[in-house]
Amino acid sequence: MFVETKKGADALEYFLHQENYPASSIHGDRSQREREEALKTFRIGRTPILVATAVCVGGVGLGDSMVVFAMSRHQKQLSEATVYLI
Repeated sequence: MFVETKKGADALEYFLHQENYPASSIHGDRSQREREEALKTFRIGRTPILVATAVCVGGVGLGDSMVVFAMSRHQKQLSEATVYLI
C-alpha cells in the first residue's frame, strides 16, 4: 500500500496490526536494517502487506507481480483506494 507520508505509513501499519493484519512498513526514516527486514518479511510472505511511501518503493524490486493500493490523504477508507496489478 502506498501512502503519501512517513507518518501515514507508520499509522497505517499500526492500524493494520490492531486489526490483526500482518503488515510491515518502509520509508526513508527507517534504518537500512529495518528496511531490509521489512522487504524480507514481505517477500517470504510473513507480512503480506507492505505499507510504503511512494518515493521509497519507487526503485525496489518486489517480485514478478504485486497488487498495489494507492491512497491519498483525502481518502478515508481503503475501499476508496486505487488498485493496480503490477
